[in-house]
Amino acid sequence: MDNQWKSLNDLNKDPEFEQKKYREFSEGASELTDSTSRRSFIKLLGGAVGLAGLSGCVTGIRKPHVKIRPYAKK
Repeated sequence: MDNQWKSLNDLNKDPEFEQKKYREFSEGASELTDSTSRRSFIKLLGGAVGLAGLSGCVTGIRKPHVKIRPYAKK
């Protein structure tokens, strides 16, 4: 006995809803219609991650020289 329902269409046993109820993905979801391939997307993603990692490096900028003084005298 199926007493649980998730929407009003499920409760009313809508025939169009019943056909789509157990499909995991909608039609055409697995087809790639974009001109960008998976390989080029991964290359672009890797480049973005590499540049983001390099932004944390401070190689060309020197920090100013500051003399460190002790808090208390000996």
